[in-house]
Amino acid sequence: MERHAIGVEPEPAGKLAEGVRAGAWDVAFLAAVPHRAREIAFTAAYLEIEATYLVPAVGLAKITGKPFKVREILAAIRAALEA
Repeated sequence: MERHAIGVEPEPAGKLAEGVRAGAWDVAFLAAVPHRAREIAFTAAYLEIEATYLVPAVGLAKITGKPFKVREILAAIRAALEA
């Protein structure tokens, strides 16, 4: 069997997703984010990652002066991942 060396450089997901317009890749492994599905055909998930987040013992309300809102934190995480 003949083998070919393929260089792989890690890229932020947003930059990798932009490569679809330029035809820079045929196959990529990245999160299936709904807004990307307009340009990228996603398969079923090949991997599931269980994730969580930590909250300081004093709580976010004491640090920020605002009530702890999980949805705001998740929205900020999603925005960072999509950047």
